[in-house]
Amino acid sequence: MEVRNLLDAQNRDELRKWLQEHYSTETECWVIVKRGRPKDEIVSEQILEVV
Repeated sequence: MEVRNLLDAQNRDELRKWLQEHYSTETECWVIVKRGRPKDEIVSEQILEVV
């Protein structure tokens, strides 16, 4: 499996910006998340809120 568009978005705004810029040209993206509740990094629950 080829992983395309591996995103290391640090927050919701970075993820939202990428999605807005690429929604019509890309069919997928993978987002790197860390477990737990880091202060300044995006977590999986936040990704679901953005998408």
